[in-house]
Amino acid sequence: MRLGARSVRIFLRTHCPTLAQARVLFEPGGKLALTHYCMMGNRPGMLLQSSGEKTLKFDFDETCGIDTAKESHMHALTITFDDADTITTSCKAMIGGKEMAEHPTTLKREKS
Repeated sequence: MRLGARSVRIFLRTHCPTLAQARVLFEPGGKLALTHYCMMGNRPGMLLQSSGEKTLKFDFDETCGIDTAKESHMHALTITFDDADTITTSCKAMIGGKEMAEHPTTLKREKS
């Protein structure tokens, strides 16, 4: 996957009917990153760890100000562009200092 030299801003809204689960991707200093605006009441930052032709993998940014031992938060996210109409996101949360199982969500474009 190729990204342009300019900032990238993508807004993803998951199955949640409110903005509580919004994600914003951006490119500070040439490295793709994201902020997750979480229903847990915090906003963990993540940095791109790897990318492939169809996949972006993000992991927790320790400089975002969340105490991982005490504060529940989303810790990792994988975005897979399955095809022109389908995106799968897989989130990994930390609750009580313990890693939870991943939770995938598939987003499909509705044809009109």
